[in-house]
Amino acid sequence: MKKMVYVIFLCLVSFLSQAQEKSNIKDALQKNYQNISSWQADFTQETYVEALDKIVQKKGLIAVKKPGRLKIIYTADPKKTYTSNSKKLWVYSEENQEVLVFKKMSKLVAGEALDFLNGLGELDLQFEVLNYPKNEASKALITAKNLELLELVPRDTESVLDRIVLAVKPQTNQILEMTLFNESGNKTHYIFTNIVFNTNPPDSFFEFVKPKGVREVNQ
Repeated sequence: MKKMVYVIFLCLVSFLSQAQEKSNIKDALQKNYQNISSWQADFTQETYVEALDKIVQKKGLIAVKKPGRLKIIYTADPKKTYTSNSKKLWVYSEENQEVLVFKKMSKLVAGEALDFLNGLGELDLQFEVLNYPKNEASKALITAKNLELLELVPRDTESVLDRIVLAVKPQTNQILEMTLFNESGNKTHYIFTNIVFNTNPPDSFFEFVKPKGVREVNQ
C-alpha cells in the first residue's frame, strides 16, 4: 500500500515548470501550482526491489484536480485503480474483485503529499533542495540524457521517503522523469508523457462507483 504514497508524489512535483536554479524551485513550484487547477498524464512506473534485485514495470494514467482529487489507473494486469474525492480513497483491484475504502487519506498518504494536494505545501519547509550529480543518473534509474537533475530530501525524519530525484528538460522546463527512494532501499522510477494541464474533468470522475459483485472492505 505504501506504493500509493510514491505515486501521489508524482502528482505533486510535476507542477514544477520554471527555472532550474535550486534557489528558484520553491517559488516556481508554488506559483505554478496556484495557476493549475488540474492535470493528467500517461506514466511508466519501474520499481527496483532491492531484496530481489529485480525491476517490476507497470503503466497507467494519472489525473489530479484541486483540491485533493486524484485518480490513478494501472492499465496492465494486475489492473488496479486508485480514486479519491479528497475525503475518501478507494483502491479497487479488478483481479480480486475487491475495493478497499480508506475514510482517512492520512492512513495511506504521506503528510507531504496531503499538503500539496490541498494546495498548502511549502517546498522549503518540507524538503532540502539539492543539485543531483549527472554522473550518478543511472543510480536514480534516470534514462534520458541532457536533463537537469534535482534532489529533494524530506526534512521529516519519519517520512517514508528517503529522497526524490527529479529530471527536468531545460528546453521546456518540464519534469520528464522522477525517482523516489524509500527507507527500505527500494526505488520507484517514473517516466511520464502526454501531460495536459487544466483539463478540468468533472468531479464525478473522482468518485468510485462499485461494480456489481465487488466486495467492499473498510479500512
